[in-house]
Amino acid sequence: MPIAASPPDAAVVTPVGRASLGDVLLAWSASPPEHRHDTGRRLMRELARELGAAASVDIVSVCTRCGGAHGRPRVTAGDIAVSVTYAGDLVVAAAAPHDIADEIGVDAENEGADAASPLADLAPLFAPAPPPTTVGWTQIEAALKADGRGIRVPVGDVVVGEAVPSALPGAVAVTVPGRAEPVHVATWHGIDGVAVSVAIVASSTAEP
Repeated sequence: MPIAASPPDAAVVTPVGRASLGDVLLAWSASPPEHRHDTGRRLMRELARELGAAASVDIVSVCTRCGGAHGRPRVTAGDIAVSVTYAGDLVVAAAAPHDIADEIGVDAENEGADAASPLADLAPLFAPAPPPTTVGWTQIEAALKADGRGIRVPVGDVVVGEAVPSALPGAVAVTVPGRAEPVHVATWHGIDGVAVSVAIVASSTAEP
């Protein structure tokens, strides 16, 4: 299936924030709903360029199962992993070089006043265990994005564990069914009222 080229950068809202978690870069922007996918591609392109990709780098998404344009985002050139998420009118992108992460996933959720409470709406997915809090849910979602299988993995079987040494500062180990090694996930609160979790599959080329 042909993949449409991304629109010119000037057509998308300018990013309003940048941050880093170790060697993982984050960028975020407010965006009208009708432009949020374009904004996400722009943010990922900008981060890829910052990590050394060519100025002409673009972002494509191809499903490995059906060939549709809804798969994991990839840069067209450069050894860089990218991911994007949406929370209301907020768009958050993450990127890391492949010597840090083979894959990356990011998830963001508005926390609200009861951020520390279990998410009752998710109870059927986790029963008989209690459902996660907002932070826990972003950790699970980010890990599944990094894993690449997404909703094909039963979310109730994903286990958020303890702190683990990682290239991602402050990471915990998240066990995803069917994966031999845990995914490393760190949560960041640099955007007011929003929990952002970043997950990496540690690089297979990293030195022990």
